[in-house]
Amino acid sequence: SNITDPTGWSRYHGSILNGRGKSKLALINAYLPCNSDSGTSLWQQQLDSLIAEGHPDDVCPWTVAVNDLMATLDTLPGGTSIILCGDLNVTLKDTGRPSGTVGSEERARRKVLLRACAERGLVDLWEALHPGKVAWTRQLRQDAAAGCSHIDHVLVSDSLVSANALRMGVLTGETINASDHRLLLL
Repeated sequence: SNITDPTGWSRYHGSILNGRGKSKLALINAYLPCNSDSGTSLWQQQLDSLIAEGHPDDVCPWTVAVNDLMATLDTLPGGTSIILCGDLNVTLKDTGRPSGTVGSEERARRKVLLRACAERGLVDLWEALHPGKVAWTRQLRQDAAAGCSHIDHVLVSDSLVSANALRMGVLTGETINASDHRLLLL
């Protein structure tokens, strides 16, 4: 069956795959809005819509997206393993930015996501498989660390990590890439 964003904004989508016996795997791709967008951007469109729905003027579309996504995960059948991946527009550690530091807004968003993941038994697959190793998943320029970050993630049920069922890599060195994000290999 399909997993869809109930708002119609397509912030996330996925499928539930049936395995052997009663096992199920939810594979979900997400794009969580970025507040560096401006004007008529996705962030602004969602902000305007949320305010029109009665949210306060300082509502954060990113936090609403995370809460909606987690509420959707909470409706999955019991025992469903989860692979959640995509451009989440937040670092999970300070080393996710070349400077090693992040601002208070990003730190607050990180805390929201990490708490939500912990409550659902989701772990950062990159960190689980490559502890302490830095990998840039977004790079604005091919030859410079400036503009790099680790904001694309694969978050998985901890049972998949403990079962040693997954491997992960980040494709680097590609010569032609229409995106500023690197391909995550799972």
